[in-house]
Amino acid sequence: ELTGRAPDYVVLTHHHPDHSSGACAACAAAQTKLVSLAASRKLLLERQPVAELPAAGADGFASIGTKVLVPDTVIPDGSGAVSLDLGGRTVRLVPRIGHTPGDLTVEIDDPRVVWTGDLCFNGLFPFYGDAIPSKLAETTNKLLTEKGATNLYRIQPDGQYERIAGGNSVTFEYSPAAGGTVAYGQANPSNPGELFLWRSGKTQQLSDFNPWLRDHRLSPPEEYWYDGLDGAKVHAWLVRPVNMVDGCRYPTIVYVHCSMFSWDFNHEVQVYANAGFAVAYFNQRGTTAGYGQAWTHASEGDQGGADYAEIMLGVDELVSRPFVDAKRLGVTGGSCGGFMTNWIIGHTNRFAAAVTQRSITNQISFFGTSDIGPEGTEGETGTNAWKNLEASWRQSPIAYAANINTPLLILHADEDYRCALDQAEQLFAVLRWMGKAVEMVVFEGENHGLTRGGRPGNRIEHQRRILGWFQKHLGAHPISGENTR
Repeated sequence: ELTGRAPDYVVLTHHHPDHSSGACAACAAAQTKLVSLAASRKLLLERQPVAELPAAGADGFASIGTKVLVPDTVIPDGSGAVSLDLGGRTVRLVPRIGHTPGDLTVEIDDPRVVWTGDLCFNGLFPFYGDAIPSKLAETTNKLLTEKGATNLYRIQPDGQYERIAGGNSVTFEYSPAAGGTVAYGQANPSNPGELFLWRSGKTQQLSDFNPWLRDHRLSPPEEYWYDGLDGAKVHAWLVRPVNMVDGCRYPTIVYVHCSMFSWDFNHEVQVYANAGFAVAYFNQRGTTAGYGQAWTHASEGDQGGADYAEIMLGVDELVSRPFVDAKRLGVTGGSCGGFMTNWIIGHTNRFAAAVTQRSITNQISFFGTSDIGPEGTEGETGTNAWKNLEASWRQSPIAYAANINTPLLILHADEDYRCALDQAEQLFAVLRWMGKAVEMVVFEGENHGLTRGGRPGNRIEHQRRILGWFQKHLGAHPISGENTR
């Protein structure tokens, strides 16, 4: 988390030996964009035009005052690592799993190392800066994700800062004006978004886009933390059924994801709660909602390993609650959450129904067929089929299709270029071939963003299909008596 002292500053640069006499257009364009608050280290990055960089010295470094650029010309050792002597201190940089040889990360926990990319498609490069504070030319505003919330910070030239918008909410956009005024949009679990104005320490709400919500019943999420692996605490939320009656057990849906859940408004969860379901969701290791880079990278090369185990620990804790019916559990998720849904039902019969959305099923055929590129697959699995066929197959949910006994609904879109339609078709085909309980619905003319930006009619139908599947297999009525597990 942010500390009370002024943050250190580092200079963001990129240097090619063959560009020492002048910057390429791509590098110059990169410098105009790569200015952001480093989410992992909370360091402020200041702009340094490429054209002003000195040529690399004989040692291969381009020095800028007391700051040192680690160039992409360094020669890794046999393991792909690089040891650098920076001012008498040796820093060992090691390759991150699944990334290019130039993509190194610091083996030691040093808060002065940050990461960025360039537009020459040469991967990611580390930059090391001495802990000597610099100065900003003017006040700046930055968004920072912290434990499921996205907060807006105002940072002064002297390094002092304050949070001007945040809490249990998501600030999704902002626009500063002269004089320090900032307009921003913010959502929270009870509202999909309004516009606000911050001026001289005071906040004013500018809009009321969603007055209709005041006439509807919402169930607020209850925040809690449960014990994960290795003593870790896992951030979680629970939404109770609307009009819940004490002394009854309710069907419960576990919503899974490998990216993040947050303090945003979630209309899907509210639909389930109004239909009589409890809903729980967790930010287990591997998620990206502001718990540190180690947490985010924890599942790389181990898809369905520790992340799955930590989810199941959350399920153990969940069913200890008297109103959760342990015999009527459902699971659903989209994208990497669809991957996890597929994985879960291939490894446990604990769930009575499942819905997988826009999912990944086969890491081998997924390689190179997604709009995130082949590096996306290798970055998650730590390998590819040509390096290690067994490891790629082992991290593929379809490898465990014979173990799936949970009734499964597969939802996909025919113009999904993130997770291609064949990912859904493969799982559907093998489960039908094996005589399993499975149905598939394909939405024509929709893409990976169907549930967020699809045609309204299709979004409603998508939600109706999910709700109908859980009502069919779990029922939506409470049962008298507390949970006996």
